[in-house]
Amino acid sequence: MMAELRRLFAALKTEIALPGNTRLWATAQQRHPILNRVATIHTVLAILGDPGNKALRYKDILPRAVIAEHKRNPGAFWTAALLLAYSPMLNRLRGRIMGDAFSSDDLDQLVISAFLDVVKRFPLLQKRSRTFLHLRRMTEQRVFKKIRTRQKEIHDQQQLARLARRLDELDLSGEIKSEDSDVDREEMAELLLKIAGGKEPSANLELVINTVIYKRNLKERVYSTCGSDDPELKERIYQRIKRQRLRTLNRLKTIIGEARPQSDDNALCSFGQSATKQNSLIERNEACP
Repeated sequence: MMAELRRLFAALKTEIALPGNTRLWATAQQRHPILNRVATIHTVLAILGDPGNKALRYKDILPRAVIAEHKRNPGAFWTAALLLAYSPMLNRLRGRIMGDAFSSDDLDQLVISAFLDVVKRFPLLQKRSRTFLHLRRMTEQRVFKKIRTRQKEIHDQQQLARLARRLDELDLSGEIKSEDSDVDREEMAELLLKIAGGKEPSANLELVINTVIYKRNLKERVYSTCGSDDPELKERIYQRIKRQRLRTLNRLKTIIGEARPQSDDNALCSFGQSATKQNSLIERNEACP
């Protein structure tokens, strides 16, 4: 767990120590008086990372200066500084995440990309205090929203697979052997209406929902609602509706196949790089949605 985070933070320490960053730091000191009170970016990280540090007011002013510089120049140096400054928070957040919606490495990547996106959009003018609290809450909201979305996609994909099996199972006799809970049947019906509602007549969907998902006997329904006592007429109507249902099922199989959720692996960025490739690594992080 969190192997990607450990590798990333180790590489970032190398990044901020590069000699070329001295000019960036000196320029930032000219724009932010608070940065003149600390010698280097390492001092900033030490203050922000020390829970017992008495300079509590610095802990709100300093990160705001760093965030402002990151907004002005979102390159490797300021990105590395922010990630290292908030690495304890990010590690704690990552440790809270359980489940199998994403792989362990993808969860590491998700935490980082969510944080950087929050920093990019952080409203410094509107939120003038409690910067750490706002960053933490906004990052948590973004991470858990992404996880809930992915969990819903996985659940819908499982229900689509179950629904596809149910459609395949219907044989010419109209018998269905699968047993599902009431919740499963309701969810399958809702999902079918959602994905096929605008593509298939409602009467056809109602026919499939009643006789395939809820397994109500088609022949009994036709015979009881036919309005005629003529057995031959009832049988002709039954055969016609059964063929109609079969054609509907074939179309729905295609619709379900097209509705399968696509993998969103590309939405996450790759962090598995060496320190020598850290600049391009951070640039990709910032590009994450």
